[in-house]
Amino acid sequence: MIPWYWLSGNPNPPVGKPGEESLAPGTAKPSGMAGGAAMYAGANFQAEVAAFFAVLALARDTTQLPEGLAKSPSIRIGAEQAWPMDDLTLWHESGAMTFVQVKATLTGSDGKRPRNAATKTSLAEVADQLVRQFMHGREREPQAGTLQPEDRLLIVVGEGATDPIRLDLREALFRISSLGLDETVETAAQGQSKIVDAIRQISKHIENALEQQGVASDTEIRQVLLHTRVWSTSSAELARQSLALLRYGLPKVDKHAEAALAVLVRYFAQAAQHRTSHDVESLKSLLAEAGIIVGDLSRPIRSSPRGTV
Repeated sequence: MIPWYWLSGNPNPPVGKPGEESLAPGTAKPSGMAGGAAMYAGANFQAEVAAFFAVLALARDTTQLPEGLAKSPSIRIGAEQAWPMDDLTLWHESGAMTFVQVKATLTGSDGKRPRNAATKTSLAEVADQLVRQFMHGREREPQAGTLQPEDRLLIVVGEGATDPIRLDLREALFRISSLGLDETVETAAQGQSKIVDAIRQISKHIENALEQQGVASDTEIRQVLLHTRVWSTSSAELARQSLALLRYGLPKVDKHAEAALAVLVRYFAQAAQHRTSHDVESLKSLLAEAGIIVGDLSRPIRSSPRGTV
């Protein structure tokens, strides 16, 4: 893993530019009661995830996008964009949008808060975010819009998430997306008890959250599930994939891959305070200010060795 504070070249890349302010200056996201170490770990993981998506956008790569997302290059990335799922927002070239919530730890799949609840999030809380984003759609106000068919609600979980979420819930949601209109959600379990449990738990949490909005029905529950995906990763895996793309997917960057990744991670670690969003050109400008030039993608580049990406 590349430490976010490690830089080569300009040690203090500018904050807040290039990009665009999405909220009024001075607007801050309320801090929680979690312990300092846990908050740092979560924020750092979120920055690493953002940097990975930034690298994908720079390389116009769709092969490394999490399963179930629109297979279209990201053209803009936003941090803390004042939606219910506000950690990251991806705008795709196809017009699709992905709303991302990043959880270094995620547990309590039965809805019960764990002992150290101050540093962990329960599935019930995440389901509430899913439902509120579903109700917002693409609009800033609740019940003001709808999600498009290719829009996704992506939960990114780290190694601190429990296996029922990292493995079973991820598989359950993938199977649900493949069901026919005449098949029930439970059909996706195919008799496997762990998948049955995952479907029942997330469905119940979504139903409870929808009831709070006054719109609970089987149709809405299924629609939320169809838009939702879980992606399990780690800091080490994010660094591996990001560095491989920087070395083999971007002209002129190969020798400066670690420095480029460090610039991006450091920037996104700070960007949440400013709630900025960036298109590809502004990401290139950010790297350029650190002395790292991204070449023209239309030129031939080296092939990635087998297995590196």
